Amino acid sequence: MLTTDSLYHLALTLREQPSLREALVTALNALLRSAEYGRWLETEQFAEERFTLPYQWPGDPKHKHLLENLTLVREDELQVKVERHGDAICLTDGLWAPPRYRVFPFIDESERLMEYIRGAKEGEQPLFSWPTALVDPATGSGHHPLYMSHVESRIGLDISVRAQAYCVLNKYLNGQGEQRNFLIGTNDIRLGLPDVLVRGLFGRVLFVVNMPFAITPLLQSGGHVLPMSAEGGEMGADFTLAALRAIQQCASRIPAERARACILNYSVGRSSRGPWFIEEEARKLFGEAKVKYTVLLGEKMWRINGRKEQTNPMPIGSLSRKADCKYYVSDARREETRAGYQERERQLDRAGWKFLAYGIVDIDVL
Repeated sequence: MLTTDSLYHLALTLREQPSLREALVTALNALLRSAEYGRWLETEQFAEERFTLPYQWPGDPKHKHLLENLTLVREDELQVKVERHGDAICLTDGLWAPPRYRVFPFIDESERLMEYIRGAKEGEQPLFSWPTALVDPATGSGHHPLYMSHVESRIGLDISVRAQAYCVLNKYLNGQGEQRNFLIGTNDIRLGLPDVLVRGLFGRVLFVVNMPFAITPLLQSGGHVLPMSAEGGEMGADFTLAALRAIQQCASRIPAERARACILNYSVGRSSRGPWFIEEEARKLFGEAKVKYTVLLGEKMWRINGRKEQTNPMPIGSLSRKADCKYYVSDARREETRAGYQERERQLDRAGWKFLAYGIVDIDVL
């Protein structure tokens, strides 16, 4: 696994050497076009195995040597995961990285948000082309600001220094490094949004948030089994609620003429048609008429071993399937985790929460 320092070092190298950046982009594009890497993305990445470069490199052999010189390849194994997201190439951790440090390794959630934003409107204008400022308070490796590179001013925040390192690396890899309007910083969304950031948000602001964290199993020991990067509390909503509150709290201070928020989330509900907990909480904060909740009915949910295979919405009784996720739960704690999820299922059911939905809450902030 590449160290966080090495990610920053590579980012600075690409910033200082544009010709090297162009050569690396060419090499990564050759990799992304190869049938071998395509097959790895479809199946083998879920076995927690790094991609092994084929004997015949797909293109000029000097591209392979470049990846080796930049330590992105060691002993013929790729040390990062590479995916295309819109026009951007995104590097991040693979599933082999320890959960405690792993930067979110999938782009599908960002793809769902971007699809929603592409199909939504702000007045007569497509929402995708509407904002002059984009704020992503849980940016990970930078999927949203990289995809929406046309936005005049973009801000990506994350509590993880490693996530920020990937975001900086992807920024320079995609030739967006010298644009002074793409800022990356540290923030804990549970503490709100920095006042210095809020007071600098002019024009038309779009908050884009990806926070479908898992419901936490109710363990007899009272401890934790999921890493912080996956654990969302007893309803899976802790970080979503933090994001809602942070955006609502900054609404009175933001100098923008208009602001809107799109937040991907998990939400418990009373039935397969709702009402949904996150929708209700958002309405309390922003007002009945300012909130729209959309369940992504065509999508699978509740990722286990890398794949989302449950129907959306999902019965609460399926929560315990998460105990079979080898990426977060060790064999030694699997049955304890299963029992913890079963207890959480009973607790939620008694409280009247029968389903879990994967959806987007869309808010007219200003």
